[in-house]
Amino acid sequence: MGSADDPEHAVVDQFGRVHGIHALRVADTSILPDAPHRGPAATAVLIGEVIAHAMRKGE
Repeated sequence: MGSADDPEHAVVDQFGRVHGIHALRVADTSILPDAPHRGPAATAVLIGEVIAHAMRKGE
C-alpha cells in the first residue's frame, strides 16, 4: 500500500480510479489498507457515496 497518488504502490487514487486503466473505478471496502474493526456495511456505503459524488463532480 502506498499513497493514492503513487501508482507504483497503490492500485487506486483518492477517487477510486484504478491507475493505468481508463474509466475503471473501485468503490468498495477492497480499497482500504486495513479491514474495518466492525461490520463493513456502513463503511462500504460511505465509500460508494464519496466516489459517486466525485464522479458527479467530474473528478
